[in-house]
Amino acid sequence: MALLCQRACLPTFKAVPAGRALPLDFACVRAGTRGDVQPFVALARGMAEQNNWLVTFATELRWRDFVLSKTRGLSAGAVRFRPTGGDTSARIEGWIARLFIESKMEMLQCMMLAWSEADFFSSGPAL
Repeated sequence: MALLCQRACLPTFKAVPAGRALPLDFACVRAGTRGDVQPFVALARGMAEQNNWLVTFATELRWRDFVLSKTRGLSAGAVRFRPTGGDTSARIEGWIARLFIESKMEMLQCMMLAWSEADFFSSGPAL
């Protein structure tokens, strides 16, 4: 997980109504299954609503509708979605991945998790 608090790095977001300046931009980058992403969606919603922040949530395209539906109708702040590469859920559904997950060997489990997120950032090196 990577968390960034830099206003200058984030592009302007057209969905924030004109004249509604938000005091802070916050970025949350998260990959994984729904169980990995869901707690951070709740965190993003709370940060936007309670602090009137613009929260940019970057995760796999598979979770776009989920993120947007859970952050709709905020009374303050805003949450926007940005897609990243990768599809962790698709990678861990194969029989080899299941074998590695069910293995008692920590080394195999670590290798499988690294492999599942190998193309999270498309510009990163592929394993």
